[in-house]
Amino acid sequence: MNNLIDNIYVPGLQRSGQQEHWVYRNIVCKGECERFAEKRPGVCGCGRKREDHSEVALKRGEEEKGAWNKTQDCKEVPTTGYGKINFSVEDTDQTPDFVRISDGMCETTDGLNQIINLMTLEELWGMDEHKEPNLLISVTGGARDFDVQTELKNNFAKGLCAAAKSANAWIVTGGTDAGVMKMVGDAVYDYPGDIVTIGIATWGIVRGKSQLLRTDTRRNKGASAAFDYNGKVASQGSTAPLNPHHTHFILVDNGTDKTFGGEMAFRAKLEKKIAETYPIEKTALQREIPIIQVILNGGPNSALTCLLSMRQNIPLLVIKGSGNSADVIAKAHSCSDLDSGRRTLSEHGKRMVEEEINMFFPKLSDKDKKNIMGYVKEIIQMDHLLTIYSLESKDLDHALLFALIKSKTDNNSAIEQMSMAINWNRRELAEEILEMDTVQFNKEQLTECMEQAILSDRKDFIDIFLKQDIEMKSFLTFERLENMFKYKPEGSSHMGKKRFFKAVERLLPAIKVTARFDIERHRNVSGKDPGRRI
Repeated sequence: MNNLIDNIYVPGLQRSGQQEHWVYRNIVCKGECERFAEKRPGVCGCGRKREDHSEVALKRGEEEKGAWNKTQDCKEVPTTGYGKINFSVEDTDQTPDFVRISDGMCETTDGLNQIINLMTLEELWGMDEHKEPNLLISVTGGARDFDVQTELKNNFAKGLCAAAKSANAWIVTGGTDAGVMKMVGDAVYDYPGDIVTIGIATWGIVRGKSQLLRTDTRRNKGASAAFDYNGKVASQGSTAPLNPHHTHFILVDNGTDKTFGGEMAFRAKLEKKIAETYPIEKTALQREIPIIQVILNGGPNSALTCLLSMRQNIPLLVIKGSGNSADVIAKAHSCSDLDSGRRTLSEHGKRMVEEEINMFFPKLSDKDKKNIMGYVKEIIQMDHLLTIYSLESKDLDHALLFALIKSKTDNNSAIEQMSMAINWNRRELAEEILEMDTVQFNKEQLTECMEQAILSDRKDFIDIFLKQDIEMKSFLTFERLENMFKYKPEGSSHMGKKRFFKAVERLLPAIKVTARFDIERHRNVSGKDPGRRI
């Protein structure tokens, strides 16, 4: 990982004889609006009323006309919100980490690196302390509660958690205590075992956010200090409380107040950065961890969120039957024609989709409805990245993971697909991959997959590859045996003598003596004992 911080407390400003914390020095948020630019009567482009602005901002608004600009009219300042949240009126034993952060930090490499440092450094959030992720599941959908049968909701929740647990995934949602975000947060909390669940929301829409601010008297509280939070305070317009069952919150500040959607571009870029931070290195082919976007229900902004991710080559799983944007996309898919890997809508198909948009979003302006149509048309064109799943079906975890495998279409797709199945320990996916007409493995690729299965201690996969006519004489070379013996799995000094010989014996019982002879030969040449206990 790049740009790791050795000293969390750095010299700098002093308050009450204490140094400022690393977060305060390295993470920024938006300051107060500095120019009142009226967007509608009595309301600024930032979303705040005239009376909520300073005299300086009002005077500048009179002198400088023009639309409000988040960069010019709202400068960045050291963050005023970070620590842990104590959900004082909720039934939870979690105190998740949180930070208020400017959306501008995702615009530069240095800014993104600092966010990753905050998330992963042991002295800060330490999110990868136990195990690094093998998958990122990004869930988007309705911010309001919606009607879905309890059984179908439970199927979705259980399938999502099973996929996350199986693949050692981190889950990302919008973080609020309503709709899809609440469903996911509550499901993860009730599911056995720890699953990292990150809520990324717009700071300006968080109900009761003033409870999370560090005033001068609270500035010197450490990053682990908990702030009492009650999200069930009286409604404050277009706001939403945070869900108590997420493990981390990143509250994106774009300078606006009570305006949803300010986190979308930030979220897409951060998800991509997380994937780049954890490359899979168990095979010669190094690559980022995969990301998949899941849409359940979803408001008008959800279609755009999905499109932004797909433009980053991130596959999308649409939960058909959940309503709103998800069903609009599913309808467009079913009404489209596939030609050379691209889906297009006929005039009849367009009318069908327009009817679906009108049914789910009757109050939207014609312009907004036209925008949704544009987003959906572009989404269905990327057919290899799009999978439709019915809520009435079972095995969501299988569908979710297979959607990722389907999305890989480059020259390395065969080995990358199998590598994902091995990392997730899903034998049934590996068998499906081998049966796919679009996937062809050569001997070199099968050999690499076999080696990854051994290094990952995936016994069932070894049996699968043995049936693929791998030539064991050419596979079990001295160099490969030595590399496997020296391999250091996560949390261990090396593969281990017993595990090594057990793997070799499983490959070919007759090779047992030869393997021991080769290891003895290496010991004699090097003067070292590679089989000693550590």
